[in-house]
Parts: sequence; C-alpha cells; structure tokens
Amino acid sequence: VVIGAITNGRGNPFDMPSISPYFDFCISGEDEGVFPKRKPDRGIYEAALRRYRDLVLVETKNGSVGDSALREEEDNDIVLNWVHVG
Repeated sequence: VVIGAITNGRGNPFDMPSISPYFDFCISGEDEGVFPKRKPDRGIYEAALRRYRDLVLVETKNGSVGDSALREEEDNDIVLNWVHVG
C-alpha cells in the first residue's frame, strides 16, 4: 500500500509528526513541475501518479516491495484507489 497526499497549498503531512508515518509521498500545487496545475486540474493527479510509479519502481529494485508490484507495473495492471478527505 502506498499512500500519498495531494494538496493545492503548502500543507505537507511530513511536517506533521502525528500523521507523517502514514504517508509515502506528497504532491503540492506549489511544487516545481506541478505549478500552476492545481486541483481539480488533471495535471496535479498525473504528477501524483508519476510519483507513485517512481516510488514503486525504486522500492521494488531495492527489495522493499514484493516482486508482484513490479510485475503489476510492467503489466499496467495496478489497482488505484482514490480517497478524498476534507
């Protein structure tokens, strides 16, 4: 399971000790390469998908994620669940 935060502002779960352990990445509409694309623009969600894919491939190569994650990535058969909070 990979959990990411998508925000339009500077709120970052990694700056909040009580919730930071639950997140693997954060994408902000203020990030270089994302700005000026903000929710609900498709571009911020595409940036999150790229970050997810990069994270899964790097972790798989380092042995942190099971081999099935890489196979799913190669087969483009990844199950993504989006949850909106707030």
